[in-house]
Amino acid sequence: MLAVAARTVVRDASGLPPDLASVDALARAHLDALRSGRCEVLRGASDDLVELLRFAGLVDVLRVETVVSPIRRPAGEGTL
Repeated sequence: MLAVAARTVVRDASGLPPDLASVDALARAHLDALRSGRCEVLRGASDDLVELLRFAGLVDVLRVETVVSPIRRPAGEGTL
């Protein structure tokens, strides 16, 4: 049996509006990728789009990567 490395495709979602049409398009593209033996990762989605994907139950299915911003504190606070 030969092991074939999965091809991972990174999809940039930074320009997608947070609506159901985007959710549908992303889900269909992900399904097409799976059928052709690829793996997709979604990057750059807005917070609103991520929340909509979470509501639809697709955040984990679509492998959405989110960026966590560091906590900003006023100068002098939080130092030990």
